[in-house]
Amino acid sequence: MDVSLVQAMQWENPVAAHFANERTKDWKTRLREYWARQNGLSVAGESVDELEHCRKERIGIEFYGFTSLPREIRDNIYKYLLVKGTVFLPNHYYSTTRCLGCPIDATRTHTGKTYERYKGIPADWDDCEVERRSIALISGVSKAIQDEAEAIYFGYNRFVWPYWSNTVNYAHRYSSNPRQEKRLCLMRDISVTFDMRETTVDTRTASQTIGPIADLRFNSNESNSIYKQKIHGQFQHSLKLEWRKIAEVALCFMKLNRLQISFEDCYCPLGCCRLFEEALNLVIAVIRRSEHPDKGPRFIEICGWNDQDEKEAAAKIMENGLALADRATTKVEFIGKSMKEVYNE
Repeated sequence: MDVSLVQAMQWENPVAAHFANERTKDWKTRLREYWARQNGLSVAGESVDELEHCRKERIGIEFYGFTSLPREIRDNIYKYLLVKGTVFLPNHYYSTTRCLGCPIDATRTHTGKTYERYKGIPADWDDCEVERRSIALISGVSKAIQDEAEAIYFGYNRFVWPYWSNTVNYAHRYSSNPRQEKRLCLMRDISVTFDMRETTVDTRTASQTIGPIADLRFNSNESNSIYKQKIHGQFQHSLKLEWRKIAEVALCFMKLNRLQISFEDCYCPLGCCRLFEEALNLVIAVIRRSEHPDKGPRFIEICGWNDQDEKEAAAKIMENGLALADRATTKVEFIGKSMKEVYNE
């Protein structure tokens, strides 16, 4: 039943005045009036009859609450509040309590050009002084509202994961919070990177982290070149393990519609070897071993190939690999420009 604005204000004004008055009383007064009501005594200045009259007048036409709305309308409200298009996740390796933005070196190449997947990122993203409005407040209303809101937020936005953010692997494998895993399952569109900086091996302390390989320096039977090759191989092995973890979570655990993979910095940790084809073969290997073929992404986007030769090789690897994995319905798209084209601009 519709009511006029005048009628609605007539009902609203005494109610609003009552609650404003109650909330601005000092604590001693509120405590005294509370015990008076508990003992059935009247409170001076309280117009219970007027409030009761307003309540009765509104019976049959009042709005009982947000959850009384149909789910379709609630979902439209969530989308208006929470769908942002692209969500750039912070790089926790660099972030502080004051700045949750990615630093410039995580969003740009060494030449200063923005990575393909970071196009559209706010210019002040790494500015510590900029206050950013949180969109998580609605999740604090109730568990039911949180579940509904998270389904919209994680299901309708694209999430760009930076390198060395402990990535999707950390969120899945090292979190004891079941809700965190649930959020990963709700995501439908993510962007990840196979980045040379993802390795956990610290090149500054190689002699401590490599272990037995370091002993080769003191073995006269081994040349320096062999020692260097084995150190290099250990770095690559550690890096590929991190890449595999990312691929396993994205391709086997999450139920994605679209997965974007960036290869701009797909090199060994020392930067001397391009690992583009090795990374693609790793992706195919993970897809083929997946026990849940229904969880694979419907679209795989590839960006950051070096030149036309790499693009053609990638198309062949993905076509043959997806066919062997019985994923012929998965579409592969190449977006953006080659790295050579970007550097020559």
